[in-house]
Amino acid sequence: MIVYCSAEQAAGNEESCRQLFQFCYGWTEEIEIETAYAWYCRLPDHFSPAELGTQFLAQLEACRLSGTWGAGATKLIAKLATLTRPNTAVPASANQAFLADLPLTLLDTLFGLPEVLQLQRLGIDTFKGLAQVPLKALQLQFGDAAENLASLARGQDLKPFEPEKQILISWEADFLTDPELAAPISRPQLDLFLQKGLAEIEAQLNSARLLAAGLRLEWQHGHANFSTVRKFDPPTAAKDVFYRSLAVILPEHPVAQLRITGLGFSPQSPKQLDIFGQNPTRKKIELLKSQLSAGLVQLKLSRREKILAMWEQSHL
Repeated sequence: MIVYCSAEQAAGNEESCRQLFQFCYGWTEEIEIETAYAWYCRLPDHFSPAELGTQFLAQLEACRLSGTWGAGATKLIAKLATLTRPNTAVPASANQAFLADLPLTLLDTLFGLPEVLQLQRLGIDTFKGLAQVPLKALQLQFGDAAENLASLARGQDLKPFEPEKQILISWEADFLTDPELAAPISRPQLDLFLQKGLAEIEAQLNSARLLAAGLRLEWQHGHANFSTVRKFDPPTAAKDVFYRSLAVILPEHPVAQLRITGLGFSPQSPKQLDIFGQNPTRKKIELLKSQLSAGLVQLKLSRREKILAMWEQSHL
C-alpha cells in the first residue's frame, strides 16, 4: 500500500517538513519524494496506512502545519484519494469503484494532459467512461498517448515507484550510558566531544564523496530536547569549518546527549590535474639559469622541450 503525505507549502516550513519526512522514514525506508512538501511512502503489508496517516496528522499538528494524506494500491490512487477523499485509504478491491465517477479533469490537474479537453468533447468525462473505450479506438484518436490514457483510467502509474536512497551522515554520544562518564558533561569537555563528532562527520562525508550544506546539532538537557541548524555556503566537508560554526552555539549547561546530523548533500567535485600548467622541466631549467651567470653557461632546450614549449604557446 502506498501512502501520499502532503504538508502545507509555505515559506519557513522547510525545517518542519524535513522533520515530517524523517518521521515517515521511521515507518518505511521506501519513500519517493515528489516535492519538498509531499512524498509517497510504500508500506510493508503488515503496516496499517490508516495508523501512519493518523500519526502523520498528529505530527502536522505538533509542527503547527496543515496537510493531508491518502492511500491506495498505486501512487495515482493514493494522490487521487488525497484530493477527493482526504485522510482515507482505498482498498485494492475497491479501486474501480473509487475511480468510476471521478472527473477526468483531475488528470489534467495532475499531469496537464491536453487530451482531457478532447475527451470531454467526445462525451467522455469520467474515469469509468475512459476505461470503457477500446484501446484501438483511443489509438485512432490519440496515437501514442492512447496507452497512457488507458493506464491512467485503470489507476495505474505511468512511472514506477522509485524510492529515494536515504543518505544518513551522523554522529551521536550518550554520556549517561558511557561507562567512563555516566553523567552529563559541560564545557570545555563538551568541546572535545564536539570536535570528535565533527571529525567523524568529515570522515563519513569524504568516504561517501559528499559535501554538506548544513548540520543539525541536537542535545538533551534534563528531560528537554534542543535542536539548531547551521547552514554552509558553499557546502563543505571540513571539520574546522563545522567547528567554528557550531562551537559558538554549544550550550554552557551540562548535556546528557549530543547528536550531529548532516543536511543538504551534494557530490564532491574531483580535483583535476592541471595538464596545461607550466612544464616542470622548463621551470627547473629557468631556475638554473637564474642561479648561474649567463656569461658562463648558455643552456639549450632539447627537441622535446621545444615541442612542449610550442604546444604551450599554441594552447594545445
